[in-house]
Amino acid sequence: MKIIAVRHGETIHNKKRRVMGSRIDSPLTEEGRREAEEQVERIRKEEPTALYSSPLTRALQTAEILSKALDLPITIRDGLKERDVGSLSGATYTEMAKKAGLKNPEEIPYDFTPFGGESSEEVAQRVTKFLNYVHEKHSADPAILVITHAHIIRMLYQIYKQEATDVSNVCVHPFEV
Repeated sequence: MKIIAVRHGETIHNKKRRVMGSRIDSPLTEEGRREAEEQVERIRKEEPTALYSSPLTRALQTAEILSKALDLPITIRDGLKERDVGSLSGATYTEMAKKAGLKNPEEIPYDFTPFGGESSEEVAQRVTKFLNYVHEKHSADPAILVITHAHIIRMLYQIYKQEATDVSNVCVHPFEV
């Protein structure tokens, strides 16, 4: 089986380089919708038999575009929503680093519990729970489509012990499982 993970399309917060996390539910921009439409044929070639989406608007809107084009119903799963970055929601990476007492935005840790958010372990647990469900339900399927967020895709790379690639908007990440 293959899991085809796709990050949602562009949002206003993406354009402003602000981190949404799971607390800010920003819709797609027109560019974000166009990005999703441009990936339809690439995703169609993977022959997905099921479509799962994060409940957040940006992911659902991306899923709706793909669902319509691929004729697949959407199943919403909370395990696919973006990490909760707590009180850092809406900040730029530079602002996040400053609030975390760091000089370099590249050093921002993935443990957001000091800010009322989630730790990497908590995110990994909910993603693993979703993957266990998918493996059980879809083991005979050739591919399933998952519409989610950047950190969840990075977590999938960790779980499947693969080197992460670019996780820009509406990029397609196939995982052989």
